[in-house]
Amino acid sequence: MLFARKIPGIKENWSVLSGEHNGNPMIVRRNDGISIIAGKGYLNFRSGISYEFRIQTENGQQSTDEEAKIYEIEDKIFASFDNNEDSVVSLIITTGGFKEYVIYHNKQCRFPEKLEAIQSLFGEYRLTRYTEEDKKWGLYAQFK
Repeated sequence: MLFARKIPGIKENWSVLSGEHNGNPMIVRRNDGISIIAGKGYLNFRSGISYEFRIQTENGQQSTDEEAKIYEIEDKIFASFDNNEDSVVSLIITTGGFKEYVIYHNKQCRFPEKLEAIQSLFGEYRLTRYTEEDKKWGLYAQFK
């Protein structure tokens, strides 16, 4: 981790935003506490982890019948990627039968290995991912 910048202390603070996407309600949980590091060169890569609900409501939101499993997945994602050292969970987007976790991280994060470990625990779900450079935190900035 030569030349890695130490992330300053982050105070936990989340907001909930709502909107619409493709005719479906969209709920976004935004980690406002990390705004102090957004686009400041600490974490320059953005990855998303998404999966489709197995049971969903008519408008594409998660069903109460599936909540326990969804919370288990979320707990594992947070345990692996919200450490304020090499990665943070910035957004959680729920819409159209899907949930996506947006994670900002550096190269030391070992994103693929951590995601594979989570996938092995939840074989009934297909966790998809993407990774791209996002030094200015463009996606995070879209949700204010």
